[in-house]
Amino acid sequence: ITLVQFKNLAPGLIVALIYIFWAAKGLGFYTATTIAFFILLCLYDPAPHTALKSWVKRIITTACFMAIMYGLFARLLNVYTPREIFF
Repeated sequence: ITLVQFKNLAPGLIVALIYIFWAAKGLGFYTATTIAFFILLCLYDPAPHTALKSWVKRIITTACFMAIMYGLFARLLNVYTPREIFF
């Protein structure tokens, strides 16, 4: 792995490690996944961070992703997920 590749992967690895070792258990699966997905999307999306349209797209993409995750885990598979901090 080259230094350039490592620099591209490092932010995602940091977010993943925080998610795995703290956020998923501390905040709950759905809350932590929403935050982690949104952060990763902001880090790796090539759209400009100054445009309102790109932020709206990121928020809608995150909401759709989480709706699919909830439908898949909670409704379809009936999988136990870590308890939520907010509800």
